[in-house]
Amino acid sequence: MPTRPLLILLAAAVTSHAQAATERHLIASVRVPLAALGVSAEPDAAQALGRIRGAAYLACGGDARRHPAFEEMPRHTVEVFRECREDALLGAVYGARAPALDSAHAMRAPDDR
Repeated sequence: MPTRPLLILLAAAVTSHAQAATERHLIASVRVPLAALGVSAEPDAAQALGRIRGAAYLACGGDARRHPAFEEMPRHTVEVFRECREDALLGAVYGARAPALDSAHAMRAPDDR
């Protein structure tokens, strides 16, 4: 099956505690080039997953400690950034419809989740 670049649509929870559970906003989209990888093979799927994770990190704001809200709400800020990355990762993996990529995602180490 031919692969094409994936487009990751990323959403982050709003910073308000009252709205965080129900309201999300699109904050960025990032293209992850996968054309050179055959995501049907496990080693390539693992490499693709790494690319997707890196793109999600960048698009979701990078290091939460550098965000202005970190000083006032460090735990909440870190959690919002983590949720954004996880949502982006899940969306990209689901959107790729590649079983090897699904498997690579499922086999991530617990500390990666």
